[in-house]
Amino acid sequence: MHFTGEVEFGLIDGETKVELEIAQFDYFLNDYATLVVGKMLLPFNTYSERSHPAWISKLPTAPSIYGSHETGGGLLPVLSDLGVQIRGGVAIPLAKGSKINYSFYAVNGPTISANTDGMNMETTFGENYNDNNSNKTIGG
Repeated sequence: MHFTGEVEFGLIDGETKVELEIAQFDYFLNDYATLVVGKMLLPFNTYSERSHPAWISKLPTAPSIYGSHETGGGLLPVLSDLGVQIRGGVAIPLAKGSKINYSFYAVNGPTISANTDGMNMETTFGENYNDNNSNKTIGG
């Protein structure tokens, strides 16, 4: 078993903002599979899971696929989400010492809200802790 948590602190307009970035529980089922539950980083690519922390990433901004924390604007609205994941690695017989890593997940998915003000329209994405539409986002 393994637990990982990350809290993010920020200062916005003189007020402290505290946000839970991730809180995940990993249960090692066997040598080839791990069950992950909680608010986890989405395994969309290597940046989100392995390079996004400030002490690792030396990039001034996140890759454009993610946009920014303040303005959004990327293809992926969130880095982390609430759900379940199965991941691991399996040896392949084609090349000695080689293995294939895999990850499959189901999460609540982001909330989407649209505000219309006369001729202006704004769409915002946010985290979905309540799963207000009973649909899940799946990936692998």
